[in-house]
Amino acid sequence: MSLSNLKPGTKVNVSFNAESREYNGRWYTDLKVWKMDINSGGDSGNTPPPPPPPTSGDDVPPPDYEELDEGDLPF
Repeated sequence: MSLSNLKPGTKVNVSFNAESREYNGRWYTDLKVWKMDINSGGDSGNTPPPPPPPTSGDDVPPPDYEELDEGDLPF
């Protein structure tokens, strides 16, 4: 199967192995796909729409920490 034939939203079943290893104090993880099939499970059309793409967070104002007192903290 060629990945160029897939379109966004296509459901697939993927079988893979996850392997982690340490090298010079850092950890590296490999995901090795060994089987991938297009899901032909008969979608009933009741699939919810995908979530919106993540944003950079620039449009969210920072919290006003001056309004908090020590009693507001959960720890």
